[in-house]
Formats: sequence, C-alpha cells, structure tokens
Amino acid sequence: MPLGEQIRSAHHHSRRGQALHNRLIELANSLHVTNQTAPVDQETVDHLHAFRVLAYSETQAFIEEVAEQILVVTEYNYQTRQTLTHAGHHLMVNSEIIQLANKGKARNSKFPPYEASAVQSMISADPGLLTKHIKTHRERIGANNGVKAHNIRALLLPLGYREEFFRVGLLDKLDAFGRERGNVAHGTGAMTVSRPSGSTELARVNSMIAGLIDIDRYVPRLLRPAA
Repeated sequence: MPLGEQIRSAHHHSRRGQALHNRLIELANSLHVTNQTAPVDQETVDHLHAFRVLAYSETQAFIEEVAEQILVVTEYNYQTRQTLTHAGHHLMVNSEIIQLANKGKARNSKFPPYEASAVQSMISADPGLLTKHIKTHRERIGANNGVKAHNIRALLLPLGYREEFFRVGLLDKLDAFGRERGNVAHGTGAMTVSRPSGSTELARVNSMIAGLIDIDRYVPRLLRPAA
C-alpha cells in the first residue's frame, strides 16, 4: 500500500467495534433509555444526559484504544523483528513534517522520508528515533479530551488514516456529539432547547457505530510491513 493511498475497503471482523456496540446497548438498558423514552420528568432527563455523557466516554476510549494498539504493535514489531509497519512509516513522515513547520526546528530537519527505505535509514542512524516519535504520539493520546473531528485527526491521521476513509458525515456527527456532550458537562443540557429523548440519543450513537467500526477494521492494514 503506497504512502497516501486512498483507503477503499476493510474486510476483517471488529471485535473491539462489537464490544463498543454491546457496551452502548448495556448503558442504554441500565439507564432505561429506549426509543420511547421521553423527557417527562427530571429523573428521566438525568438518565438521558447520563447516557449521552457515558456513550461519549466509551467512544473516546474506543478511539484511544485503537491508536494505542497501533503504537504498541508498531513498536514491538520493530524492536523484535526490525520490521517497520505502515503506521510507523506514516508516523515518521508526520513527525518530520511537523518539525518543518516549526521555524526553530526546520533548519536542522530533514526532508520528510516518503520512501520506507529512507525511514529505515533514519532509524538505523538513530535507533531510538521511532521510539521517540511513538512516545510523543502516546503523550498526544494521553492528553486527548474528546472525539470531535480535530481529536480524531490528531490521533489517527499521523498513523496513516486518511480523510477519504472516514464514512461520509462521521466527523460532522462526532462534532455534533461533542457539542451535545458539552451542553451536559457545562451545565446547559437541562435547557428546554437541549431536552433529549431516547430516540434522538439512540439514533445518534447508532448512526456513528458503523463508521467507528470501520476505523478499527482498518488497523491490520496499517500494521502490515512497509514496502
């Protein structure tokens, strides 16, 4: 798979995606959220808001786990087999591009290593370089605080995902999800204009689950050896 190739399909089963789906079902059941749930009293509204916040947290944990697994396997494969994954290649390219954008670092930076062989040469010259960039990205994961489009881009694009891969509308839906979650977290969710219902809350998560599962289904491709 050449660097930057558009992602067209992914074919393996996503256990992690199924686990997320099951967890969201469990949350809805435990909070008595169904398509018929209406905001008839404060207790019900509280349950609906709790579902929204917890579903958001589960979605965030899902994305972060995907990114972390890619880092773990990429680091392990290089340390034990000297095999560079596609994700490792992408991460190295992204790291060099970021340095070129920094006036203070650009002077001593190298041209981004678009060829996998160039990355191999860089790592051979500095064996700790890939580990360094993995550590930096792991810190980025640790500092993440949501699943809006900018969060997804920051966590996944440096690892080899491309905008063209995400299902149409997924990032917009995640942005809206973040805003709605923020309404609750910042105390404005109880306003009449934001009053939830079971059907709207469940429809939101159900509309995103397939796109989230696609993200996980693509992981094996990013963990293939770079050519």
